[in-house]
Amino acid sequence: MTKKIRKQELSLETSGSIHKSKKLPEGLVTFSFRHYTASEKFCLPPADRLPTYVPQLLDRLKHVGAMKVTEFRSEKSRSLRAHQHDWHNTSESEGFAHLGEQLRSCEPWQFCLSANEHGRVHGLLIDSVFYVVWIDPNHALYP
Repeated sequence: MTKKIRKQELSLETSGSIHKSKKLPEGLVTFSFRHYTASEKFCLPPADRLPTYVPQLLDRLKHVGAMKVTEFRSEKSRSLRAHQHDWHNTSESEGFAHLGEQLRSCEPWQFCLSANEHGRVHGLLIDSVFYVVWIDPNHALYP
């Protein structure tokens, strides 16, 4: 006769779950592409530039994702150039006009992929999540 195992007696190893709960360090920047919008102006570069662009983009996301939000907000390096947008100094004076009113009231931020090439990533910083809205490899927002 087999003994019935109660739920409380199951451990992670015997329950079939392979993921153990791990807490991430408090305050690290994370990314979401929930509000990402591609357009003719804000999109990935042409196919011939992708082999150099995509690794640079992923490396920068990895670098920023290892930063605390307070670090990201105060970082003044020439290669990152993280700062909030002043929409009046851009080609999009209405900002993220395609997003809902509630999102438009959130902090719009940008950061560079490298010092002088590969463009920028524009989005919203809400708590510790950077919501990517536009990828701007051609510096189209700040002409």
